[in-house]
Amino acid sequence: MKTLILSISLSILSSLAMAQMTSETMLDSCFYEAKDLVASVNNNASEILKINIAKIPGEQVNIKLKDNNKVLYKKSLKAYGSAKLSYDMSELPKGHYTLEVVKDKKIVLSYVVKHGEAVEYLAQRK
Repeated sequence: MKTLILSISLSILSSLAMAQMTSETMLDSCFYEAKDLVASVNNNASEILKINIAKIPGEQVNIKLKDNNKVLYKKSLKAYGSAKLSYDMSELPKGHYTLEVVKDKKIVLSYVVKHGEAVEYLAQRK
């Protein structure tokens, strides 16, 4: 019964997370969904990297921002069922960084953050 309630709750949270993303904010975004974890990353034109996590309370999830395997930022989430995190990229030099979401010692989401690059709309390509 707990698993059913959790599955329904995570489905609702993931639906709400996707519904809150407009087409503009989804330009440079990533979304991961499993029965026990939902994660979204948004790196739109601003300098703020946004990370949303919904998980089973008590299970540990680690978030890491790396530059060539050097960890620049690490956050461990265990107690809470959901979290909204932000990371200010303005102090970092332009370049590509890797954001990882790790659960049970496995990387479940790996996302390349392209900091300082213009976001290109597909409709504008000619």
